[in-house]
Amino acid sequence: FAQSYTEAIEGQIDLHVGRLREAGARLRLAAGGRDTSLKQTTHYNHAHGNVWAGVLYAACVYEGGNLVQARALLRFAKPLVRELGLPDHLILTFGLEARIAFHQGEVDGALALLDELESLGHQRQLPRAVAAARLERAWLRLHQGRALAASEAIAQADVDEVWQRVQQLRLPAHANEDPFIAKTRWSLAFEDAAVAQTLLQPLQTELAQASESGHGRRALKLQLLLAIARQRAGDWATALAECRALLERLARDGYLRIVLDEGAALVAPLLSRMQNELQREPRSDPFIVDYLARL
Repeated sequence: FAQSYTEAIEGQIDLHVGRLREAGARLRLAAGGRDTSLKQTTHYNHAHGNVWAGVLYAACVYEGGNLVQARALLRFAKPLVRELGLPDHLILTFGLEARIAFHQGEVDGALALLDELESLGHQRQLPRAVAAARLERAWLRLHQGRALAASEAIAQADVDEVWQRVQQLRLPAHANEDPFIAKTRWSLAFEDAAVAQTLLQPLQTELAQASESGHGRRALKLQLLLAIARQRAGDWATALAECRALLERLARDGYLRIVLDEGAALVAPLLSRMQNELQREPRSDPFIVDYLARL
């Protein structure tokens, strides 16, 4: 128990600071040392931390781009997660499975998962779970190109008393998704270059705060959004330089979904331009070239 607990805590710290490979290795051990989605005889137990480590491990697998395995892990954990009803368990389990379902073309299934998350939040008086379900619904609507529906969902999720508390804590469910990130994404997707210019300073401020507080995983998302904002504002040179440095870090740590979850409309212009520039370099880094091709 002590070893499993220690691995789970250290894995959560690794995930918080952005070390995805280390987090995945530790959390896999804490969750049982094997792929529980393929072991029907393995079961989570109230008395040890496997369910929490299992959910976080599924989040690492998701970030690495293995959606099939991530969904199997989440489904394995979901019955006990639903029973325990702890906010971060619920938000990660239902939110990540909804994103996977949407990516696999199951739009109705994704919406049903978010409806269940919001319903469980209301039943158990967990306003953070309710707000998170609405943010995930906004993400889904944005990727459908439904600007008004996405904006309304963000407004419904933006409850001050919920997010003021979140800002004071280190909650893994909100490292890459909160009202600031959702609003920024919406503006980049649906508003013009002049608005993108106004986003630069707030993004730089949030990035500085995340970096100073050691919130590395959040900083990676903010760096990506900042590079997209620079590109949308017309500053291609700075956008490409910042994005290249970021992608080198993401490639080393095995991240894929942190980029892909922003959608092709936002990231494809920047990635395509970078890919073209790398092809013209006499000695481009094959590691980054391969990573860009995978994206």
